Amino acid sequence: MNGRENFNRRKGVTPVIAVLLLLMMTVAAAGGAYIWITDLHDIITGRTEDDMDRWDRDVSLTDLRCYDDGKVVARFRNSGDIALNINPVDMLVHDRATGERQDYETIYGMNLRDGSTGQNEVDINILGPDNDFSNVNNIAAYSIETEGNFEAYNHYEITFRFTDMNDMTVSGRCRGEPN
Repeated sequence: MNGRENFNRRKGVTPVIAVLLLLMMTVAAAGGAYIWITDLHDIITGRTEDDMDRWDRDVSLTDLRCYDDGKVVARFRNSGDIALNINPVDMLVHDRATGERQDYETIYGMNLRDGSTGQNEVDINILGPDNDFSNVNNIAAYSIETEGNFEAYNHYEITFRFTDMNDMTVSGRCRGEPN
């Protein structure tokens, strides 16, 4: 047998089938990459829009006082770039020494604009200087009367959670002061 006959007997992939297989693999890889890049773009774009929305919002607690008759005086400022929809607001009160939530002082669902809450016997008074801090660079002070008492000289951690703003929180510390 000569070498030429041996060459013709070898089995293998013809050049046409090899080219077709390479093209199919290239198309499949390109399709997978397209889907992956599209999903990644959607994730990054969504996160960026949420982050930008949060960056435009900036509420600060400029003053906080607690009195032993159950009154809290809080002064807020909108330092962000946009007007805020600030309601509803939850006021969460914790004893700083033990970390325990103080249920009598904690208030859920406050509406700082009209002074209403989802709970009975809680009064909210707007002290000024403006009646609403939701506009840019506005400051407003609120007197919030709770059902319980802040013990004189006891230390508290108060967190205001703006539930309509992706649960954005602003915290402050105060000590029960005699009224």
